[in-house]
Parts: sequence; C-alpha cells; structure tokens
Amino acid sequence: MKRKFWSTIASAAAVLALVGCSSKEKDGPNPVTDIVDVVDTNLDVDGGVTGSNPVSPDEVLDTPDTENSIATVISYDGAYAIFHENYDTIYIIDSYDRMITSYDRSKLADISSVQDVNFEDASFVGYSDGIVYFISDSMADDEVYSSIYAVDVETNEAVVVCHYSQNETVSAVDIYDGKMYVTFSSVVGSEKKFYEDVYTKLEDSFEYEVSEGEQNTFLGKIKVDSIYTNSINSANHVYCNASVERSVAEYGLVIAEASGEYEIVNSGGSIQAFEVPYSSVRICGYDTRYVALTGYNDEYYGRYIYCYDMLDNAYHTVGEADAVFLGFVDGYLYYAQEEGEDYGHRNFHTYKYEPSSGTTQELYDLYNAPGAKEVDAGVTGFCYIKDHPLFLQCQNGKIGWMAVYYDEAGATYKNLDCSVAEIDWWKYGTVSCYSTSIDCPFCVNRLVNYYSETYKVAESVADGYEVINAHLQEIEDGYYEKYIGELYEVEDSSQCDIHVAKAIEDYIEIYVTDVCVLSDAYIAVKYEIFSYSGGAHGSYSSKQYLFDLVTGELVTIEDLYEGTEEEFREFIAQKTMDDYSVNYTKYYDSYSGGQGLYDNAYAAAGYNDVELEFYADKVVLVYQEYEMGPYAAGQIRIDMTYQELFGRDSL
Repeated sequence: MKRKFWSTIASAAAVLALVGCSSKEKDGPNPVTDIVDVVDTNLDVDGGVTGSNPVSPDEVLDTPDTENSIATVISYDGAYAIFHENYDTIYIIDSYDRMITSYDRSKLADISSVQDVNFEDASFVGYSDGIVYFISDSMADDEVYSSIYAVDVETNEAVVVCHYSQNETVSAVDIYDGKMYVTFSSVVGSEKKFYEDVYTKLEDSFEYEVSEGEQNTFLGKIKVDSIYTNSINSANHVYCNASVERSVAEYGLVIAEASGEYEIVNSGGSIQAFEVPYSSVRICGYDTRYVALTGYNDEYYGRYIYCYDMLDNAYHTVGEADAVFLGFVDGYLYYAQEEGEDYGHRNFHTYKYEPSSGTTQELYDLYNAPGAKEVDAGVTGFCYIKDHPLFLQCQNGKIGWMAVYYDEAGATYKNLDCSVAEIDWWKYGTVSCYSTSIDCPFCVNRLVNYYSETYKVAESVADGYEVINAHLQEIEDGYYEKYIGELYEVEDSSQCDIHVAKAIEDYIEIYVTDVCVLSDAYIAVKYEIFSYSGGAHGSYSSKQYLFDLVTGELVTIEDLYEGTEEEFREFIAQKTMDDYSVNYTKYYDSYSGGQGLYDNAYAAAGYNDVELEFYADKVVLVYQEYEMGPYAAGQIRIDMTYQELFGRDSL
C-alpha cells in the first residue's frame, strides 16, 4: 500500500486535552468574578459560577511569577492543547494554565499551500512544538483522500503529512515519543486488518519518513472487529485515542472485540475473554488492571459506569444511574452526576473514583445558569492537565475555559481568559427560568417535569423593552398552558396503575437558545422545546419571535412581505421544491419524485402558519417534525437570502 507523505512534526511532550459531548445552540454566562448561589426555583441572573464552594474574585488563584520565557516554560513544564470539537479555537497553554498562543481552525481556509481540503469538517488531532495537526478530506491526483496535515501556528504554513485511501479507516492519531503513530484498519477480502504507520520528522526539513509500526506483527495475529486503545487524558474520541504502541508500552495490552465478544490481548499474544454487563456498552479507558465502561442498564432504565477488575474478573458499578463518564487518567476514573433538586436547574457534582480502594472523592459541584444549555457546568470539555481538571464554562458573556483546583478546603475556580464563542443573548438582556414538577396526589408518582426560560430585553437595547418583555412573558405563560394546563390534573386513583407502570416521566423543557439584533430595528428571540409524553421517542421544535425595537410589538411576515399572501405561498412552495431537488434524501423519500410536496408546502405557507427565522446573513424556512417528512427526517431547514424573499439585502 502506498501513501504520499510530506512535512511536519516535531518532538514534544504535549498532552492532548479532549472533550465530552455537549448539547447545541447558544447559552448564558457564568463569570468567575460574579458568583451567585443558585438555590431558588425561579431565577433571573446575568451570570455566575455557582456551586458548593463559591469563591470571590480575591480568592481566584494567580499564576506564579516566573522569569522564564514562554519557550522555556514549554520546554521545562510542557505545553498543552485544549479544544472542543464544536468550536474553532485551539489554545496552547503551559502547566500554570497560562495561554501561550491560540489557533483558529477557520484560518485553514486562507492557507494557499494546502488546497481542496474540506476545512469545515477538519478535526483537530494533535499538537507538538508549535505545530497543530488536523485530519480531513482532500484532493490528490483528482481523487478524494482523507489526509492528515500539519499547520505551523506562527507562519500559518500547512503541509500534508499523509494521505490514506477510502478503504482505510483511522482509529487513532497519537504523537508519542517524538513520532506520530497512525493506527489504521481496512478490510482485506473477508478479514479486517489492523496496522500502524509511524511518521518521523526529518531533521532539516518538514518532510517525514514513514515506517511500519513495531506492533504490526502483534496486530497481524489479532482476528477481531475492533481494537480499543486507551484515550489520551480525557473522554473517548476517535482521533485522540492512544496508539497501539503507547498502549502496549504503558499497559502491556489492548482490548479487542470480535462478534460482540470482548478480549484482553497482552503483548505476548495471550487472550483473556471477559463478559460485559450489558450488550450496549462502550470501552472508555483502561490501565494495567482496570477497564472503564459505560452501558445502558435495561433493568433500571439508565446509563451506568462500570469498572472491571481484570485480575479478580469482577465488575463494580461507579456512581448512580446516568452518571457521565469524564475520563480515566493515571489510574483514577472521573465522572459527574447530576444532582439538582429542582428540575432543569442542572447541578453537576464531579467525582474521582479510585478502583484499587473502591473509594470516591467529590471534587466540586457547579450549577448551570439559565440560558446555558450548550455547556454543562464542570462537565463539557472536561480534561485533566498535570494535577487538575479544565472544562468549558460560561464566563463574562463568552464560553471559555476554566480550571478548578481543589484541596481539603474545597474548590477554587480560575477563568483562563481563553474563550471559544460569544453568547449572543448576553449583549441584549437576561434569562430567567421557572420549573415545577407535578405528582399524582393518590399514588405520589411523578407525572411531569416542566422547565422553561424567559428572556428579558435590557432597557438600553430597545425603546419598547417593556412591551417586548410583556410579550415574552405571555409567550412563556402560553407554553405552560399548552403543555401543562389541565392535562395533569388527577381527580381519582383510577389511573394510578398506569402511573406506577410508566418507566419514563413526562417532561417539557423550553430553552432560550439565540437572540440577535437585526438592522438596528428588530430583535429576534429563539426558543427550543424538548418534550416527552409517552411513546417511543420525545419531540423537538423551535420558534423564533421577532420584535420591533421601537414599539416593542411582534413583527409578522405579513408586516414584512410586500407581495400578496398568494405570491408568498407560491414562493415558499417553489423554494421547498428546489431544496428537495438537491437534498431529497433528508426528506426520507416521503414524496415520490416530489409529487405532493408542492401542495403540502403551499398549504403550510400561510402568513399565520409559516415558520421563518431571521439572521444577519440569511433567512431560514423551518418545517417542524412530521411537517414534510417522517420523524427520522427531524426538523427540515431551508436557507434563503433576503434578496430572494424581500428583494433587498437585509431585513
């Protein structure tokens, strides 16, 4: 097999920081310097980091003074790359959590030395001595390849490290011992093969020489479907798993899976089979003795974390139901547990579990501020650097990195001033929230949980702020009436058998997820609604409300569109047909050749029925679940320009 290779890597002791999952859209702040305790059911906050050990600004740790230059700090203490796959900015920090430099993934589009690369889908895979590494699709010899390429942070020069073909899958990219190890798998005939290539930088150039990994003979003897290596420093991520070389060198083994059966394969080739507690499990990490797994427990309707002792052949449950795995680092398993008393006020407690003793230590706990749906406090982006965790948090109107230091006295938080995104709603007002839970008065079983957020526009933003805020309060009241109202009133015990048997409680969650000012004349507030009331799955919808900044009144499409409603219907129906002609797969073949689609779109395009969302650079036509396709199609969104809709460049 031949792979083209050029360019770049330097030796370093960089530790890759990885991320956990997160949810979507924009959120609210949590500045370190404005800390509030969240205890009330009804909240109205501008921001705050909150938890059991809140700290004042004076208590925030300062980094130690040093005479060392940045280069000295890197070479002596090491440099660390922190990033989140949902955001473009990568930060390089030293071991005192001071920013050395940063790199914006969006800059890749400006690099002329590497063209025809799918930059939007590029994934960050490593950092070493001033070089950041990405993996993405690219063109070579008029064919599409997946490629690993390197970018010099100072010069913004990029070079391709290697191409690999479409029948090869990368399972790990690992900068280890001064070299880049890339673990591949491919199907040869009816068998799946695993192998590892090693890329070493030439001393006087940015070219690589490639060699076969020392573990390839070992890998050739393993007849399995998957190989699991330990993730580097944090939660599992395909491109930041350890190489087989690292796993064998540090742990003496890899974990493999064949036809649903799991095996521990040591470097000598001996195999120890082990059973997993449930079929839907994922290997999260391991060391020389313990394996961390997560899996769904069908009996208790929850996801659990398990720790398997390879020596004793025994499983131990870590935490309680729906614990969130954060990382398996230096023999310790880190996880978070949501323990908020009031529904929707998400309070995550983070723990450190020691498998050898079976003991658990609580490290810190943080509340999510209202409007902070995108980031789970203390959880999103969790990674472990040197002797303390880092994570993403809402701070001063931005989403950014925070460090936490803990000892017997409690936890102390430090804003690293490394932001990855701005929070739109912070600039224009505040978010308040309300939650309640309703129980059956006869059997005392929970019937429904309800959480909603309401936006309040600041006086400085709009002359009509009072009218706008009155409308927004009416909108929240309307949601409550729609989803709760009298639906959960119980007059007698006749339904209690159903209440007892129901495995999942009903819920309604309504979030403020985007706020923007348009053309200095309007403010748009977007809500997202998640609900479940029985059946196989929940439901999702969204709604944007547009207000006039001066009068405060709601603005409708009828107020904006200069043509007739008939012309508007025809435009929307044709726009939907145009989208179907190029993106028909997202409609899940609901319309044979588009028949009936035009009529459905036309019927749904009345002034009082159509769903449009307005942004600075586009208008989005929104079809909710089931409107234009089956549930699997989800929400269908169609972009259009202001010129197309209104014949002008903006709202």
